[in-house]
Amino acid sequence: MPVLQELRSLLRVEELPAATVFLARGGPDSIASLRTAAYRTARRFCLDGEPLLGISVAASLDLPLDELVSRAPLLRFEHVYAPTVAQLQGFQLLPTFGRPHFTVRLQSADDPELRELLARWGLCRRIRGTLNVQAGMPTNALRREGRYRDVSRGPQRRP
Repeated sequence: MPVLQELRSLLRVEELPAATVFLARGGPDSIASLRTAAYRTARRFCLDGEPLLGISVAASLDLPLDELVSRAPLLRFEHVYAPTVAQLQGFQLLPTFGRPHFTVRLQSADDPELRELLARWGLCRRIRGTLNVQAGMPTNALRREGRYRDVSRGPQRRP
């Protein structure tokens, strides 16, 4: 059995984000994909000696959500979830790895818990570039910068 990396000493010392802070996760997700992600984390990491069932998210702490989703690793996703910290009340958020990464800690990763988490994520929004949080509509910032191409619209000529 592989040795799991203990995360207790690696947790960042910082306050929990405010209830209004957005969390971002690339999607879309399903109960099966969330379970796979949680168990992948548990195969690599533990907390206080116990495998850590967890789901990765990024918090919009130091930059707005539209900038957060326009950077790696979220840049590779066509869809994102963007719940607030308040929407995930009842789930423990751990400040893991480098800022702005957090891990949503799960107790069992069973169907009811994952169904609840998926419901709390809210709508999975298609983004084209960056997300305009005010209107919930995509903007064209990355397309203007030449870093995004909407393949759903067929071949596009470069200017």
